[in-house]
Amino acid sequence: MIGDGSGRRRALLAALLLALAGGGAASAGPWDVPAEGSCVPDDGLRGWPLGQDAPPVPFAPGDVVNVEQLPMLENYLPEAIWQYRERFFYEGMRLEIGPCFRDYAPPAFYRDATREFSGQARLTEDGGVEGHTAGLPFDPATIDPASDDAGQQWAWNFVHRYQAGGMFSDRFRVSDLVGRVGRAEPFLGEIFKVQMAYRADQAAKGYQAKGAKKMHWASGGKFFEPQPAREFAWRQYRDRSHQIDKRKSDDLHAYLPEWRRVRRLNAADMEGLYMPSF
Repeated sequence: MIGDGSGRRRALLAALLLALAGGGAASAGPWDVPAEGSCVPDDGLRGWPLGQDAPPVPFAPGDVVNVEQLPMLENYLPEAIWQYRERFFYEGMRLEIGPCFRDYAPPAFYRDATREFSGQARLTEDGGVEGHTAGLPFDPATIDPASDDAGQQWAWNFVHRYQAGGMFSDRFRVSDLVGRVGRAEPFLGEIFKVQMAYRADQAAKGYQAKGAKKMHWASGGKFFEPQPAREFAWRQYRDRSHQIDKRKSDDLHAYLPEWRRVRRLNAADMEGLYMPSF
């Protein structure tokens, strides 16, 4: 990377765009990135992050870093993360180094849906999107980098990036910062998310899951630890109308063990998945 860091920013941006666009050799034009596995491209990661005279990156795909080896990551993590590393890395963690510029292209049916419905989605005056059916709302091949609304189109492509049918009963571990000094307290539980609409894999069912009605997606979860949060559970439902009506709030319900009842929670201004905070 070049010494002033601009090359690094361009490479990271390109990698993000590759993931959104579907990656691989199919990408073309201004969104091109190095080929999969190109760990040392001519103008890419050589000497990163300390400049062209720095030694090569001391990692290779497949390497595993645990908490005892954490100091070796200091020059390869953003300062904001490294400064609070004890809140992100913990005993028993396992960080595996993946391939450089890996191709995370979605399945063929998702790319086919993007091409089939290309040109149908439109941005609304207040930044929403309408007319989307399945795949990416805006075909990356048609997005003009110089356009004033290119960023909005990429933002909606990110919202509708390929996510399969969702995630099902995935275990998670988060750290809640508590107290005046921001002590990291771990919370363990499970979470799920089910994509109900815009399903490229459900062409025979009108590109939506069974029982979708007007729902975009549904999610929920529950805590196992620590004890004060044990059995706290929630469900979140997002309506498709949120894409054109920014005032539309999610339906959010939670089971409170101490009350032994379900109550509705305020979901105003919630942008993504709900995660309780204690």
